[in-house]
Amino acid sequence: MLTMGRSRTTAVVVVALAPLAWAVHLGLSYWFVPVTCSWSTVAPMHLTTMGAVVVSLSVAVAGWRSQDGSTRGDYISGRELAATPDPALARLAIMLGLYFALVILLTGLVPVVVSPCA
Repeated sequence: MLTMGRSRTTAVVVVALAPLAWAVHLGLSYWFVPVTCSWSTVAPMHLTTMGAVVVSLSVAVAGWRSQDGSTRGDYISGRELAATPDPALARLAIMLGLYFALVILLTGLVPVVVSPCA
């Protein structure tokens, strides 16, 4: 019973990491604007973008790895069903991970095109 709660909680936390990575990236991007102007480099913004993309893509990879198609169509007991992760959460993790990785990359391209000090 304890493992069921932990696996579901872990899956929900993994799904929530991609939007959280985007929000942290956006906040840090705004926070780094005065820093990049004083340092005359946009490296902190690019490092933040790379870190957030890695977190978001790791969510997609975790969702991909947690998919288990071996029990589809087979009879499994209620206890086994409770121990298996929800396939909808795995698909949601894949979609959110890839979507927010794209959004983070597009947001991270802004300092390449436009100077933050302008």
